Amino acid sequence: MPRPANKNPKRRPYKRGGGRKRGSNIPSGLPADVEEHGEDLAALEEADGEQINIGDLQKKDIAELNTLAKEMEVENFGTMRKHEVIFQILRKHAEDKGVLIAEGVLEILPEGFGFLRSPYY
Repeated sequence: MPRPANKNPKRRPYKRGGGRKRGSNIPSGLPADVEEHGEDLAALEEADGEQINIGDLQKKDIAELNTLAKEMEVENFGTMRKHEVIFQILRKHAEDKGVLIAEGVLEILPEGFGFLRSPYY
């Protein structure tokens, strides 16, 4: 069914497919995911430490996290919130030369700082 003519001359005509253009705010010079993937897998295979997945920790309940924190000798974990226990487990794991695995959306600010946005929050 055809759309009626625009009766208001100041108003823009209806146009499909509006919105921002894809990739319009992506900084130039960033490598594509495909280029980095092979190097990341090789680095994981060469890593000596045990691997821990941040997403797996986020899915656990606080009792499981407290058990893991006790095994890793995290101090004062009983008084911490869930996200604090996860952070201390990750910190302790990194100190022991472990490998941290995370997934999410990497947001890079114009200043060059980056934030990994978790898919679970």
